[in-house]
Amino acid sequence: MKRMLFTCTLTALTLSQALLAAPPEVIVDATKLTISAQPPLSEAATATNKGAELRFAISNTGFAPVTALMKVNGLVKDSYDIYSSGDYVGNFSKEKLSQGVPIKIAGGMLDEKTRHTVDTLIPLLSEASHIMIADPTNWPFPAEFRDAHSWARGISGQDLRSRTAFISLVEDGRAPEAPVTTAYVAPKDIVTSAKDLLADLERLRGDIQKYKMASDMKAKHFGWILPIRVDLQYQGDSHNACQVVITNYDSRTAKGTLEVSSASSQDAPQTCAFNLAPGKSVSCQLRSCDKALIGKMTGQAGEFRFSRAIDFARENSVSAEEDARKR
Repeated sequence: MKRMLFTCTLTALTLSQALLAAPPEVIVDATKLTISAQPPLSEAATATNKGAELRFAISNTGFAPVTALMKVNGLVKDSYDIYSSGDYVGNFSKEKLSQGVPIKIAGGMLDEKTRHTVDTLIPLLSEASHIMIADPTNWPFPAEFRDAHSWARGISGQDLRSRTAFISLVEDGRAPEAPVTTAYVAPKDIVTSAKDLLADLERLRGDIQKYKMASDMKAKHFGWILPIRVDLQYQGDSHNACQVVITNYDSRTAKGTLEVSSASSQDAPQTCAFNLAPGKSVSCQLRSCDKALIGKMTGQAGEFRFSRAIDFARENSVSAEEDARKR
């Protein structure tokens, strides 16, 4: 009896380990031009059919290299040459492609904290730049915020491309179109550039602190260069329940409050208090989940008092726009 129990337990563990070790799958329908990808992978560019060539792109949202199992259904020809970001992978029959072939996707050049920090800053710097450019006389640092936004976008875009596989399936015997390639950038150069960006923002904090302006204006400036991410997450298909998640990617402890209200309602704002060490998050369940939610965040991070107005609908659209631009 003990032997049977031991055998069953061992078998269960073996099956569990096998499931955990299974590679993430990417399934492409060459007829419908649809893509589904298992985490940590995601569709980076929609599938396009250019006659004898099928193209699409898959990104790795994780931080470690991944070998994915790519399955392509609906192919017509007997065999295809596969290219990944311009590199020849091999020639495979349509039967083998439907069963799956391995595709390697890198994990990017930035570590987890740096990637999250830079990606959190991009929409904040974008918002600041648009406001300052529209009214430059009332804002003393428009060029600095504009340049920081462009810099951060460049870093994030290079990191994203380094962890994206641009796939081409070319009919056997046909010459591929100009392959999608990525110019080589040394990982250490991107890492150094990210460190320089964050150091430059620290210098900008010091300049803002010294500049003679109203305290509420200073707080707005600091709010735009403080990498605190605020996400509105809907729960369930009906979107009747939602929560706000606040994550601190700064090197300082950040504490304060976020007041969330609806622009279409007279209800009192809901307050979410936070006291977050670097890298920590807090979530607050919200009473209202309509599309007109706005927020006001105020607090202190180190010696800097910050404030920030949040339009949740706009923030979601800005994030989507930035993501599309990096592609």
